[in-house]
Amino acid sequence: MLAGSNLHEYAERFHLGRNIIFLYLNRLLLQVGVGMLVVFTTIFFYEFFHHSYTKTALLLGVGYTLFTALTPLTALLFRWFSLKKLIIAAVLLLPPALISLIFTDSYPVYALSGYIIFGAMYRALYWTPYHIDFA
Repeated sequence: MLAGSNLHEYAERFHLGRNIIFLYLNRLLLQVGVGMLVVFTTIFFYEFFHHSYTKTALLLGVGYTLFTALTPLTALLFRWFSLKKLIIAAVLLLPPALISLIFTDSYPVYALSGYIIFGAMYRALYWTPYHIDFA
């Protein structure tokens, strides 16, 4: 595990900046957590739609289509905001996406719409700055 002085030694050894190491660590933790959530939300949607592959795929397809449409628009935000601020803003959009799933039984249309919208905004705001900073 990288901590304290070990992080500094690692950064010097491989000529990596401290910020890029923290970005990698953030990405690792976030990827593991969100990856597990994606698996379980897919199962949740499958059960919610009474074991319908078609409805589950349609819901996920709408979310990824919205993400694809929003990605070029989020690139326009680079004029006004730094990559770091956009990544922070993206991470703040993930909890509302997941919290909206709590209300799926009471308000299914609103809950699923909230999940799709906030999830797509999270992915669009996070992935574009992350890949630019990575490159």
